[in-house]
Amino acid sequence: MDVHVGKVIKILIGCHTKNTCAVKRNILALLRINRNEFAQIIRAAKDKLKEYELRLIGVTKGDIVPVTQAEKFFLTKYYNINEVKRRRVSDTDENRSNGGAVKSGGALPREYHAVFVIVFLESGAVTLDRLLYFVRKLHFDVNMDDVVYQMKKMHYLMFLKKEDVMMVAYDWRFTAEFPHYNPMLALENFCTNLE
Repeated sequence: MDVHVGKVIKILIGCHTKNTCAVKRNILALLRINRNEFAQIIRAAKDKLKEYELRLIGVTKGDIVPVTQAEKFFLTKYYNINEVKRRRVSDTDENRSNGGAVKSGGALPREYHAVFVIVFLESGAVTLDRLLYFVRKLHFDVNMDDVVYQMKKMHYLMFLKKEDVMMVAYDWRFTAEFPHYNPMLALENFCTNLE
């Protein structure tokens, strides 16, 4: 069983580096195991990942569910709410490639935190036009339309059509990575890193 646990962790980390979810049926096919064995293996993998301060998130149809019931899996880092203030929001230069596009590795760019705060201040849902209006007013050096659509692709945001208006709300990944989101700390870190 330890060999299978190691292989599952390797698959999970591989998918995490690609910023994608690991799919249960693909893991079952690769390891050639049945669903009952998989339940034990995924619980053992979850426990092993805790030792490395990683949290295994189960996702089914865009909702966070227990890993034993999940169809997809994603890794996040454990965040101690008391240490959030010590973490710095990265400045934009260290997360950019030469073309100005945002890289996914490391800390999240400041633009992401600005979008998170705007959605929070709009009670968790805002029209797409209103969100883009606000983020353009912040005068970041990147195309904020691209940033918002990239955040959707990475499952931080979801777009919902409501009465012919496109709404933006938090998606499962935001909820998984920031379960105790504090916009005051995000704004404080954001403002102190404007140097």
